[in-house]
Amino acid sequence: VSTQSTWGEQILGERYIPNKAHSNMKILILLALATVCAARCPYLEKIQGRDVCTLEGLLEVGADTTISGCKCVSKCGATIDDRFNCDWCYTDGECGNVGLTGKFWDYCKFNEAGDFEKQSADLKMLYLWKKVNEDPQSSTYPLPTSVFSESVQTTFDNQLDVLPPGRIKAIHSVGAVCQFKFQASSHSNYTGLFEANAQSFGLIRLGSAQPVTSHAGMVPGMGIKFLRSNVRSGNVLALADTPGDFPPTLWNFFGQPLANRVSPLSGIKQGTLKIKSSQATKCTNMVGLSDLAKFKVDGTPVKKPNFPFLLRFESAGLQFPEEVIDHAGLQDQLTSIPPGTPLFNVFAVDSPGSFNFGSNGSLLGTIVSSSECVNSYFGDTQLTFHHGRIEDDIFLKPEWTDQLHPEDCGASGPLDAEPPKTCPSYIGTWH
Repeated sequence: VSTQSTWGEQILGERYIPNKAHSNMKILILLALATVCAARCPYLEKIQGRDVCTLEGLLEVGADTTISGCKCVSKCGATIDDRFNCDWCYTDGECGNVGLTGKFWDYCKFNEAGDFEKQSADLKMLYLWKKVNEDPQSSTYPLPTSVFSESVQTTFDNQLDVLPPGRIKAIHSVGAVCQFKFQASSHSNYTGLFEANAQSFGLIRLGSAQPVTSHAGMVPGMGIKFLRSNVRSGNVLALADTPGDFPPTLWNFFGQPLANRVSPLSGIKQGTLKIKSSQATKCTNMVGLSDLAKFKVDGTPVKKPNFPFLLRFESAGLQFPEEVIDHAGLQDQLTSIPPGTPLFNVFAVDSPGSFNFGSNGSLLGTIVSSSECVNSYFGDTQLTFHHGRIEDDIFLKPEWTDQLHPEDCGASGPLDAEPPKTCPSYIGTWH
């Protein structure tokens, strides 16, 4: 974590020589700075001696507002009348739409992170890591059917670092959270977080997509959150490829590569998940990567983003025993990972065409843990990782439409930059 000088030190300068007049001036300047800070960041607390905005205050904007600017008086949620597609809430006063019962309602809006996004990446890390460590208890896995009663659109539209109130993690419900560091290769031709020699950091959450049992093994997966200053975080999700309803039994979390793309979903169980995911994206077996290329770590926007089609994460040497364990055993293994451990070598496949010709990609860099890995109730119940639509990637690279075949995504028709169905809160391709 960087140790930057305070605003007061920057303004007063190193050549400041104290005297009575200067002391009075310093007091006035610091009072003015305190007023400005309070205006920019109204909810403050001290963490490691630094003022940090709290999530509770700064994320309320994204949690209880609607597309019409109404204030929610109930939690946002989806209902069966539109196949649990879009989240909505009852609203204050006569704002929004009037329902059959005479109550007013409106669609929820989750794409405003307020002042939290405006903070520096290191301050965001300080605060989020504090939240991660508040409660070391793990959560539990809900009923599998709960995934169908929540809006999958919000998974793709919510750009906050925490879940909106009332939502649960229907899959990937338990995991271990670590800090990480990453440096992109000097040979990288990508932009943003992956530009040549770029150094970045954030949070990585490791765990099984479903409960670990003696007969089913595990489904290794992870969410990676790259923290950026002044803008939203950059996120990527990755899974081990376990196609079909009866995948091979896996016991070693690091035993096979993870990627942002898996084989097209098949079988009864996976096919049902495919139907749910297809409400938000035509390509139900992968997430897009373009948002990682749109901003640098310091928040500087990139004029012409360049990003890979696929990221493949291979163990950088870490392995667990190939032995039957339960979920507590997996968590014990993950939380035993010490700081400074190389976790994954990251390989980038440039395009769908390269992937179709069997390319394993070029080495982009190595993810290294920079803290202990911990169980976290906050990580299991609130910390979230934005899912990028492949449609956003196609919007920026339309040439991919000729390379990415519908059957590669399990899609029923041609692929383009338009999602199959959206909610009124959808703001179009991310910019």
